[in-house]
Amino acid sequence: MNPRNAGRKPNLAVVDPKHPEQKARQTAVKQARKGLKKLPKRAPSYLMPEAKKLWKSLVPQLESVGLVSVLDQTNLELFCTQYAMYLDAVNSISEHGQVYMDENGNLKKNPAVGIVDNCSKTLRSLGMTLGIDFNSHSQRIGVNGNDSGNIDIQKELKKFGG
Repeated sequence: MNPRNAGRKPNLAVVDPKHPEQKARQTAVKQARKGLKKLPKRAPSYLMPEAKKLWKSLVPQLESVGLVSVLDQTNLELFCTQYAMYLDAVNSISEHGQVYMDENGNLKKNPAVGIVDNCSKTLRSLGMTLGIDFNSHSQRIGVNGNDSGNIDIQKELKKFGG
C-alpha cells in the first residue's frame, strides 16, 4: 500500500499543518525545476493541427506557473495528440451518430465512441501527470497560488455566493 496517499484522494488544502513534508516536497520540486530548460513555444511539426493549437495555448500558461519543463515535452505531445484525436472522434460521432446500420441491417456501435472513451481516460491520466487537472495543479503550486496552506473556507464560499 502506498503510505503517502493510502488510497485516498489528495487533500485540496495542499499543505496540511500536520504534514510539513508536503510543504518541503512542494518547495523542493519548485527549486529543482528552476534550472531546467523551458518547452519550445512552437509546437513540434509532426503534431496534428488541433494538437498544435492546444500546444500554443498551453505552454505559456503552464510555464507561467512553473508546471512544466523540457522534461515534460513527451507527455505534453501525447496530451495534445490525444486531444486532437478526441476532437476528430467527437466530430465523427456528430456526423455519423453513436450507432450505424451495417449492410445486414444490424445496428453497430460507431468506433469513434470507443476512441472518445479511450482518449478521455488518457487525457485525464496525462493531465494529472502534467499537473493540468485541479488536484495535481493545486498540489504543485498551492490552491489559488496561496503557499501558506491557510485557506479561509467561509471567505472562499462567499466568492461563490455561499
